[in-house]
Amino acid sequence: MAYGFIPETRNLVRGLAASAFTASPGPADATRSRLNDKRLDRTYLMVPAVSAVTLIVDLGSAQQVNTAAVLNHNVAALPGCSIQLMYADDAGFTTGVGIAATMTPSTTYARTKDSACAFNAVTKRYWRFTFAWSGGSSVAISIGEVVLGVATTLSRGGQDGSGETEQVRAPTVELANGGTRGIFLAGPVLQNSLVFSDFTPSQLATLRTLWRDCKGPAVPLLWCDDWVQTSAPSESQQQCIYGHLEMPDFAWRWSDWQLVKPPDMIIRSQGREVGA
Repeated sequence: MAYGFIPETRNLVRGLAASAFTASPGPADATRSRLNDKRLDRTYLMVPAVSAVTLIVDLGSAQQVNTAAVLNHNVAALPGCSIQLMYADDAGFTTGVGIAATMTPSTTYARTKDSACAFNAVTKRYWRFTFAWSGGSSVAISIGEVVLGVATTLSRGGQDGSGETEQVRAPTVELANGGTRGIFLAGPVLQNSLVFSDFTPSQLATLRTLWRDCKGPAVPLLWCDDWVQTSAPSESQQQCIYGHLEMPDFAWRWSDWQLVKPPDMIIRSQGREVGA
């Protein structure tokens, strides 16, 4: 198993102006800045359509990409849904056109609102996501965040003890009558726990670089489980999480004269609902 990850500092969409995003149907307004504001709970809401909508991202110049993600979307609930990613040299998609991947959003996995794909690297300026569904229903597609970039891979999988936890933020308060009441603040939040052992120094360096790029828990990242590139323009749902490292420090120790025990990792996803 290999993991693939892109810290927000290496997300090519980071810092783009709202005008770099062209949605059809729109709206072509300032809310497009929500597509790269590093917050899943602030979504860009497109004009309702019956069967398909598109979102074009202009990177400003040709950039190498091998991983893409659309996060906190509402596509998975639609019948016959798919997300196709294409690239081109021009905004009209007439030259240098190709299909990078077609994602089928999961309807059973816990992360149904996040879709990611990995493919052989392509260097292009324009990237187009097409969200399609069947059934003839008029739907307003919403998207929380877009990621495009080159993923760093970590070839070592998590050991026994790795797993995932689903949480909600719902503190309990005491009422005047002596009872208690839970107040829902946000959720669900996924926490991905990875237990590692017996890394080579090179693998440890990869993990340390990620931690430094993310400045510990400060900068969000896209983390893909079982990251696999494909040369075919078809890719099933990649299990991914967009969140923060719950790692304020980075500690490791030698476990053998050639191997090291790296720190275990906790990646906590961002919340998607506030005040619900």
